[in-house]
Amino acid sequence: MRLIFLATILALSSTVAMAEDKDMMEMGQGLTMLQVSSALVLKQHGFDVDVMTLTLSHLAEIQAVLTASNDAAEMKAGIEAGLRK
Repeated sequence: MRLIFLATILALSSTVAMAEDKDMMEMGQGLTMLQVSSALVLKQHGFDVDVMTLTLSHLAEIQAVLTASNDAAEMKAGIEAGLRK
């Protein structure tokens, strides 16, 4: 009986670990997509910034500016302000 209980615990813990690894992998892919998108936007607007040095907050700010404005000058000003934070 104890052996079955132990085997069940081990099986469940490995399943949880695999699920956590999958979540981390998906989160990493999402961050990479955000970095690539931000790098393209920064380049289009004339910024020479290494996106790998930006925080998640900076990346989110860039994306927020993109969705909030259609005017190129307004976007550039918003991005500059976001990068200074």
